[in-house]
Amino acid sequence: MGVDHNQCRIDLVTEKSQFELLKKDWDRLLAGGDYDITVSWEWLFSWWEIYHKNRELFIVTFTINHNMVAIFPFQRVIDNRYLLNRKIIRFLGTGENEKDETCSEYINLIIASEYRGQVISAFVEFLQNRPSDWHCVLLTDVRSTSPNLLSMSQQKISGVTTRIEKSVHNAPYIDLPESWETLLSVTRINAREQLNRKYNLLKQQGDITFKKYQGVEILDSVYDSFVELHQKRWESTDKPGCFSSELFTAFHKKLIARLADSNQAMIFFLCVDDKAIAARYCFVMGDKTYDYQTGLDMDFETKSSPGTVLLAHVIRDRINHKNHQYDFFKGKKDAYKYKWTDKDQALVTLILCRKSISNIMFNILDFKKILSRMVRVFFR
Repeated sequence: MGVDHNQCRIDLVTEKSQFELLKKDWDRLLAGGDYDITVSWEWLFSWWEIYHKNRELFIVTFTINHNMVAIFPFQRVIDNRYLLNRKIIRFLGTGENEKDETCSEYINLIIASEYRGQVISAFVEFLQNRPSDWHCVLLTDVRSTSPNLLSMSQQKISGVTTRIEKSVHNAPYIDLPESWETLLSVTRINAREQLNRKYNLLKQQGDITFKKYQGVEILDSVYDSFVELHQKRWESTDKPGCFSSELFTAFHKKLIARLADSNQAMIFFLCVDDKAIAARYCFVMGDKTYDYQTGLDMDFETKSSPGTVLLAHVIRDRINHKNHQYDFFKGKKDAYKYKWTDKDQALVTLILCRKSISNIMFNILDFKKILSRMVRVFFR
C-alpha cells in the first residue's frame, strides 16, 4: 500500500519480516539525529518479538525520491474498556501490563530533519484518509524538547482534538565534564568526602574489585548474576522485581544478544572478596550512557553504600570513555539520582483523539469512574 503526497510515499509495515528489513534505513536515520537507545531497531524489534501478542504492527514509513526519510515506530492495540473497542495507535515499546513494563522512555518519531514539515503534513493526511483505522494516537514519555513532537502537536487536524500531558516524573541526567575531578567539584553530595568514607568502609570488609562486562562479554552467567542481585534488592522490600516477569526477562536476553557486536549493553559489578554485592545494567548510544537497572545484596553491610560507590565508578568510567551525558531515565525528585545532578528533562505524552462516538462515550464513562473513586476516597 502506498500513497503519494507531493512526492512523499507512505507505506504501512504490518509484518515482522517487513520490520526486519527496515534495519538498514532505521540505523541510517537514527545516525542523522539526536535519538536514544530505546528508539533503536534492536530495542524495538526485540520488544516486538516478545510483546506482540494481542497487538498489531503498524509502522509507518515515508519515502521521497526512492529514499526513506522517516519511520514512525507504531503498533495498534484494541482498547476494550467499556466494550467500546477503540483502536489505539501508540509507540512500539509501550503499553505493557505493569508487571511486564520495560519502561521504554524517549521513543520518538524518526524523521530526517530536512523533511520534517513534509513528513508530518503527509502523516496528518494519512490519518484523515483512514478514520476507520484509529480512534486515538497515544505517544507516551517523549522528550518535551523533541522537534518532531512539537511539530506534530502544532498540527490542526479536522475532527481531531490534540493535547499534551506532562508526565508525573522528569528524567534526571548528568552533563559529564572532561574529568572526574571536575564532576566532584560540582556534584550535590559532597562527593569526595562521602565517597572516600564509604570506600574505606568497604575496604574494611574485604578486597574490593570492580568488574565490567560489555557486548559479547555478557554471558548467561554474567546476566544471571545481575538478575540475582536485582531480585535480592526488591525481594528485601517484599516487591517482585522486574525480572520476576518472564516477558521482561526474555526481552532483555534478546536485546543483549542483539547489541553484543555493537558493545551497547554493559553490566558493572562491585565485588568484595570476589563476591558481587552491587551491580548496574547500562546502555550506551553515541556519547550518552543510560543507567537502566540496579542490583544490590541487601544482606551485605549497607552503611558503606556499595550501590553509591559502584555508581561513582561507573560514572568515572564513562567520563574516561569521553561520554558527554549520563542519563538516569525517569526518577522521583527525592530519588538518589538527584543527589548527582540538578538537571532533568521533562517528558510528555501527545494525544490525538478523533471526535468519534466511541471516544465521547469513553470519556464520559471514564470520568464517571474517576469521580466514583474520588467519592470513595473522601467519604469512606
